[in-house]
Amino acid sequence: ALLESANVAKAYAQATGTNPSEGQGILARYRQDFRSSIEDFADKVKAYIDAQQPGFRLNFFVDEVGQYIADNVKLMTNLQTIAESLNTKCRGRAWIIVTAQQDMGAVIGDMTQRQENDFSKIQARFANRMPLNSADVAEVIQKRLLKKTETGISILSDLYHREANNLKTLFDFSDGSIRLENFRDRDHFIHSYPFVPYQYPLFQLAIQNLSQHNAFEGKHSSVGERSMLGVFQEVAIRLADIPVGGIATFDQMFEGIRTALKSNVQQSILIAEKNLGDEFATRVLKALFLVKYVKAFKPTARNVAILMLNRFDVDLTKHKRHVEEALSVLEQNTYIQRNGDLFEFLTDEEKDVEQEIKAIEVDTAEIAKE
Repeated sequence: ALLESANVAKAYAQATGTNPSEGQGILARYRQDFRSSIEDFADKVKAYIDAQQPGFRLNFFVDEVGQYIADNVKLMTNLQTIAESLNTKCRGRAWIIVTAQQDMGAVIGDMTQRQENDFSKIQARFANRMPLNSADVAEVIQKRLLKKTETGISILSDLYHREANNLKTLFDFSDGSIRLENFRDRDHFIHSYPFVPYQYPLFQLAIQNLSQHNAFEGKHSSVGERSMLGVFQEVAIRLADIPVGGIATFDQMFEGIRTALKSNVQQSILIAEKNLGDEFATRVLKALFLVKYVKAFKPTARNVAILMLNRFDVDLTKHKRHVEEALSVLEQNTYIQRNGDLFEFLTDEEKDVEQEIKAIEVDTAEIAKE
């Protein structure tokens, strides 16, 4: 506007029939003199709606409202006032629809009693909530990212009929682990391929729990369901050229969140990539990292082997042995610890403790005396 001030002045003079000199700095004067209250805004919205056809509705969409509000009480009350004013003046013909990556309470964090009261009022104004769960995300991913051509549908239909009898046992997590969805039928198989249905809810649980343990950069990192879309898209692109029958492995999800993770959180994986010299074992480590805080998932050798399945026609005995060897390598190098039949990723702090325990020399003669 500063560079075009002369042209703005000419346009103003032409529109108003005044001298161009009177238009000098007109935008700055308007900006300085303009005042608009929430009440004025609601009146303008009402006037606009009244001028439209009967039954007209006007919706306002606000993305990432949690990041906008954060812990600012004034912004919270402003939002409440806008919602109340539109509701009062427009009588339900104007709606505010907001999105947030996670629960607003989780975004705002600790609040005083007064802040809690203010926040509860706002929550009441946004009574209609539409949470995006893993089932919804799976459907969006399948329709937006994994839509198949007619040729693809035909090929995958044949693949399903060949493998249908094996699918239930291939992806059946056991040992008391959480029950996760498997392929339901042919259509479900075609829509989800090359992903396996368990991967949607398990990855959702993984990023939610990692977020709760402060694994991501930034105060309000985007770790909600929408983040899943980007991760699955990245993995799908990487798998674009695999032969039919190949599937995504759970460790591949790690690459989609790597850049959002704090460096100290993924330090063990970075070290393993440089020094371990075993690519498959490093991939197993990434899978164990993702399920580290998913308490309902039991990371036994068998369940980890399911996470690492990359084809339907794999030799299961050979595959499980390969996974067990990788787990052994990781345990020997103190990247993971074994607790009975469970294998757990070690954080840097846990790794230090484990190494100290391993360094303690045990005198068998003393044990015999005991």
